[in-house]
Amino acid sequence: MLKNVAFAFACLVVSACAKGEEFPGGSSQDDDGDSNSGGNDGDGNGGAPQGGSNGEGATQAQGGNPSTGGGDSCGNGNIDAGEDCDGVNVGGATCTSIGQGFTGGALACANDCTYDTSGCTAPAGCGNGNAEGTEACDGADLNGQSCATQGFDGGTLTCNGSCTGFITSGCTNNCSPVNLLVNQGFESGPNGGGWLEHSDNFGSPVCDAGTCGTGGSGPSAGVYWTWFGGTITADEFASMYQTVVIPQGTATLSFQFDIPSCEDPGTATDQFLVGIDGTLLYSATNSDPGCGVAGYQLIMLDVSQYADGAAHTLQFEGLTADYGTATNFMFDDVRLMGCQ
Repeated sequence: MLKNVAFAFACLVVSACAKGEEFPGGSSQDDDGDSNSGGNDGDGNGGAPQGGSNGEGATQAQGGNPSTGGGDSCGNGNIDAGEDCDGVNVGGATCTSIGQGFTGGALACANDCTYDTSGCTAPAGCGNGNAEGTEACDGADLNGQSCATQGFDGGTLTCNGSCTGFITSGCTNNCSPVNLLVNQGFESGPNGGGWLEHSDNFGSPVCDAGTCGTGGSGPSAGVYWTWFGGTITADEFASMYQTVVIPQGTATLSFQFDIPSCEDPGTATDQFLVGIDGTLLYSATNSDPGCGVAGYQLIMLDVSQYADGAAHTLQFEGLTADYGTATNFMFDDVRLMGCQ
């Protein structure tokens, strides 16, 4: 059965919760959408899946290169292990081929055998010091991100030259970040393990296009994703919970999020809530600016306050009301990065 292009989801604490009211504290952070255009077909079939991300997300890009560079072989003109380039030898790479979002220009090699992108051309708008539109950052404006939100213990985070991602070479880490979650991308299918799944009307909110349609988005990557809502014939509450031990140190929660279809906010308020142990960490509604625009964006939250070696319950919940247009809250590729 194809889902309609609307859903309903609720609070973030077991079934006793009442439409999000169980979150004591925490700040509501509205989704600001994505500037990628995408057609919402309004019929639940969705057409081809649309999403602005491959599941990794621009803000996870390191901007710089993960190679160490500057080894004993740097300067011999050959690109050896750990080097991006060497002297005038850039291995055929160009500003547009190195995955940092540049639109053109001349790529060079720095003295430490890493790419020198100072001659590359940044996208329009990049460089004005304000993170706008799809930019992950711009100059000193890191869009609220830090080394901690990238999974590090501390240090200095910087923006890459194309405003598409971060350079983490200045960050420090006393641990090796690993994803603590089981079945992060829901690729095991409905009730596939790891998550405690609930949907008032569908049993499980985990979807694939063949079963549910795409609802305007489909998955951000892979085959399956979680869709809160999808009906205009009944109110809907759905939830995804997973309990995990978060080791001491730092921890970051991230997920791909999209709201491709929305109920008129003048008719009803539909809610998407994310929390840990009943404390609200993130929320979105059908009145958010990005509502109705298909295209995933990466949401990242510093959850280091829970990195204490104890078990904690991660909660995703959605509540939508039964009216004329469905609100579709889509999320995928959930990562809870903690110290190993």
